[in-house]
Amino acid sequence: MRLKNKHWAKPLIAANPERLTEDTFPFVRKHQGEAHLEIGMGKGDFIVGKAQLHPDIYFYGIERATTVFAFALKKVLEQACENVHLLLGDFGKFSLTMEPASFSVIYLNFSDPWPKLRHHKRRLTAEGNLDRITRLLKHGGHLIMKTDNLDLFEFTLKKLALFPYDIISIDRPYHVLDKGDIETEYERYFRERNEPIYRVIGVKQ
Repeated sequence: MRLKNKHWAKPLIAANPERLTEDTFPFVRKHQGEAHLEIGMGKGDFIVGKAQLHPDIYFYGIERATTVFAFALKKVLEQACENVHLLLGDFGKFSLTMEPASFSVIYLNFSDPWPKLRHHKRRLTAEGNLDRITRLLKHGGHLIMKTDNLDLFEFTLKKLALFPYDIISIDRPYHVLDKGDIETEYERYFRERNEPIYRVIGVKQ
């Protein structure tokens, strides 16, 4: 579901430099307490909902598509979420300047499945990216992934087995949202069509 460019997207981003960081700049934490990271935040429903539920936690969201990012920024501003900072660009670049063990929870929500075999190394749960993600998680931190793509889900389970995770939940499918979970835009779309969602939760050991 490709989103058309919006004329207001880049001006909105330019007008709010204090609320975001681009991947041409080093990552700097805005808060020294508990922090969570969503990689691929889409239009921001999930991160805004989480931030409203947990005002004591600081949330960072990464999105590389400029127009999609602008929708998320607009929601953060409209809801006055002071505990959210957005990162525009590529996770791989940001990870280079992020300190190890920076986050208590990392969310992967409906990541690009890169379905062709030759593109599997680009998946967020391919070994290279999963190594970066694991480095950023605190000991005992949670990695939570939701997807509608069964192939990506099974791929992820195999890759997680290569890393120091205790898998505490595998939902095949994930029928009813847990208390405190938030639907993403994609998740709502698929649930309304009765299409299955899959979820895995791992704890870093």
